[in-house]
Amino acid sequence: MPFLRMMTLLEDLLTQRSMTKKMTKAQAIKDFRVLYKTFSHYRRGDVIAKQQEWGTFTDSLCKAGLITLKQYENWGQPF
Repeated sequence: MPFLRMMTLLEDLLTQRSMTKKMTKAQAIKDFRVLYKTFSHYRRGDVIAKQQEWGTFTDSLCKAGLITLKQYENWGQPF
């Protein structure tokens, strides 16, 4: 399942990064683009799917403590 592979890659990216500060939106978008380009070849052009994946991605960042709840609630859709 592509989503599970995406989450595994996300975990690898995050464990490599020193997280003394919370992630910025620019950093999150950069990481998301890498993951999305890697695993979404079957969804090119599907804006709704990309927006849904962004929501799932930011939710996982919040649950992992990499962004604050305020960041999660205030970051709009960049796509």
